[in-house]
Amino acid sequence: MFIAEVKGHIDYKYINDYINCPPIIRRHKYKTLESVIGDFMHQHMKDNNLKAGGEENKLTVLLSTMGKYVCFYSYYLWLLIVDCYFIIDDVKRVMTFSKHIGFESFVRKFMQQRIQSKIEGKDGGEQFSKITMNSSYGSDGMNQEHFSDIKLCDIHETFRNHLNGRFKSYRKLGDNLYAVEFEQQKFNCKTCLQVAFAVHDCAKYWFMNFKYNFLTPMIDMNRVHLIYCDTDSMMLAVAGDPKQNYKQGFSAVIKDKEFYDQSFYKFFPKPKSIIIIHQVIQSDNQELQLPEKFYFISIQFHELAHMLSPWI
Repeated sequence: MFIAEVKGHIDYKYINDYINCPPIIRRHKYKTLESVIGDFMHQHMKDNNLKAGGEENKLTVLLSTMGKYVCFYSYYLWLLIVDCYFIIDDVKRVMTFSKHIGFESFVRKFMQQRIQSKIEGKDGGEQFSKITMNSSYGSDGMNQEHFSDIKLCDIHETFRNHLNGRFKSYRKLGDNLYAVEFEQQKFNCKTCLQVAFAVHDCAKYWFMNFKYNFLTPMIDMNRVHLIYCDTDSMMLAVAGDPKQNYKQGFSAVIKDKEFYDQSFYKFFPKPKSIIIIHQVIQSDNQELQLPEKFYFISIQFHELAHMLSPWI
């Protein structure tokens, strides 16, 4: 396995194929200027008394590395090159490491416990196993406390620390109390950072694999619009059949039935999970929900057509 730090972009000839869901998921630092974020978002910030013109660092989707060197895990980089026409402009470094199964016993144990708890109807045990696995990524993999040094200082110490070569930033906590952060020149971390990075980037790989190797060839994307996405979820607006009700799912927009039948269960192991409806208290709207691990969207049934936006 390897991690490559590269600079690149999606081939300009194929930009229209990926413009609705750019395949590079990365944090990007930008200035909230009208020329950068557009007049709509700039006006939105002004209307809500948000400071414009400053710098923001947001997780977003991109069509290029924005002229910067970015690290990619091997699976994710392969997907970008093979399926998304990603062109590497320059390579800064490539780091290799051996694949191992050191965490397999831990994951297998808690996955079995979670499955058994679900079978027995023990919600507490199921949640405990899930949280234990999820928290392991942050506590065992990231260890962010090793990467910074924070001290509490009074106003005079804070002023003197500005002259320290390791000074990074500060925040006022009280009248005479400040949190001062210093950069670590060296640190000792015995956990497997490469595994944490691989896990984090594999989430992006599976997201884009689902989008471009399952959804795109299966359904008519001219009738589906991506509203929102994160590293583990997406919200889609589906222009379905107005003569059918909210239970139609993707049935009206499937363009390759054979591919759908072959691949559906790989991504939707519970096809019988149906949409349920309940009235929102003191509201004319109703909510559509997809159980389990699916979120909701408000919908007004007096409109001419139903519009269903499931989280996937």
